[in-house]
Amino acid sequence: VWGGGFSADACRARRCLPGESECRYPRIHQRYGRCLAAADLVICRAGASTLSELEAAGRASILIPSPNVAENHQYHNGMVLVKNQAAVLIEEKDLSGQRLCSEVEQLANDPQRLRQLGQNAQKLAMIDANERIYEELMRLLRQPK
Repeated sequence: VWGGGFSADACRARRCLPGESECRYPRIHQRYGRCLAAADLVICRAGASTLSELEAAGRASILIPSPNVAENHQYHNGMVLVKNQAAVLIEEKDLSGQRLCSEVEQLANDPQRLRQLGQNAQKLAMIDANERIYEELMRLLRQPK
């Protein structure tokens, strides 16, 4: 499953290249939901939206947080899952093909752990976030000024 795409800025930059007349930049692969539902294991970054999707889908994951983000927030996001036994995390500085293959192989050979990671991820899901936000906003609006 690949969930990346081009940003609008990257798309505009590509238009400057010879032969480039059109650029599409889907924010996410069109069949991402189906792919995520079918996956036993997801290898991905650790942005908040990605982790929310993993949690809602109850998917086991190997997280490789980007070190090139403000205040290393992807690492901290991912550690929430790790501390809840809901994911494996490999920092990019520790990443190698051998390390990644080893982690994948360990999980593939331990279906119970793979299932448990997914179940623990699902326990972290807040699938009613919209309702929670709405209720809090309404509570604040009802308060006397």
